[in-house]
Amino acid sequence: MDVEEQITVTLTILHRVLATVFIDGKEICRKLFTVGSVGELIASAKTELSQQVSLDRILRFDTDFQEFIDTDVNAGVRELDKFQIHYIASNTQDLFEGSVQPSQCHSSDVTRTNTPTGLLTLLEEKAPTILREHEETKTLSISSRKFLVKVAVSDLVEKHGFYPSGTEKLALAKEIVSLFPSLRIQVPFGENEGHEHFFDGPSHSGFIEMRLRNIRRKLQQNQRMYSLKRRHCTLQPSLPSQDETVPSEWLTLIKRMQPSPENSSSIKAAVEQTFSYRRRWITSKSPTVAEIFKEYPRFLDLPALMDIEFSKLTDGKEDFFIRKWEGSIIPKLKQIASLEKKNDIQHLPTISKMV
Repeated sequence: MDVEEQITVTLTILHRVLATVFIDGKEICRKLFTVGSVGELIASAKTELSQQVSLDRILRFDTDFQEFIDTDVNAGVRELDKFQIHYIASNTQDLFEGSVQPSQCHSSDVTRTNTPTGLLTLLEEKAPTILREHEETKTLSISSRKFLVKVAVSDLVEKHGFYPSGTEKLALAKEIVSLFPSLRIQVPFGENEGHEHFFDGPSHSGFIEMRLRNIRRKLQQNQRMYSLKRRHCTLQPSLPSQDETVPSEWLTLIKRMQPSPENSSSIKAAVEQTFSYRRRWITSKSPTVAEIFKEYPRFLDLPALMDIEFSKLTDGKEDFFIRKWEGSIIPKLKQIASLEKKNDIQHLPTISKMV
């Protein structure tokens, strides 16, 4: 008897959950339900409708993945879980629209009201499927995200050319996460605003930058002349005058501040502030690697700083170096090594010039 009473109590535990109900992809209502399982939620939501429908799928919001994923109808629920319930109408869409009125305005309409209209207008014209998917699922699939970047960057190139400024790329990244909040990513390491995976200025990285590089690879030679000239200039960055000094507090900060997630943004700023000074010191004094690390020890603690430094030297073209290294330099180095083993020094000068 005690066991039966215990089972009864367990089965009557109810939780409040938030469910958004869709019929044929159109949002009908959003409300709180008090239920004990996913099956009860489906049944309760169905009673709110004045039309015959059948269940298509049910999605639960996953806090780890930060998106809605399919769930089992026999699963339990937790307090304040969020669900999307998708039904299929048994009759025609016209009859449905005449008999059932949405009980709540779509949340995405509110989101769009407070976001810049440039990207929204572009997507309404060239990629309406992206907007429809976001309205239905509150997120975007990987293929849709790639399509979003492709359309947005194409428009960016059309307006600002093949080499838009960092400010223009940053504005586009912020506009994307503003229009699609579910695409915003907050990382625990350092300070960020959630758009850095689309474009991060200090490291010249992100989906927008990657798309631009892919576009530039297909340019004609006359279109690449600006790129080559720009690349040549960045390999010899502008250096401060002889009497120009770097504030000692930046150098002190680099040496004394402990490497940690909390200090990463300050250290990164200090390294960027001392970039020109560091280049003059290296090119004029030719210090050893040990001397460089002694003067700038954070390069050892935070390897990402080395990536940023190399990116600034090559204007974000570091991937070109890696491709050239793997496809061209390494085979020649192996050839040199094989000649050294054979003591065939006659051909070494010729191959060395090729490298």
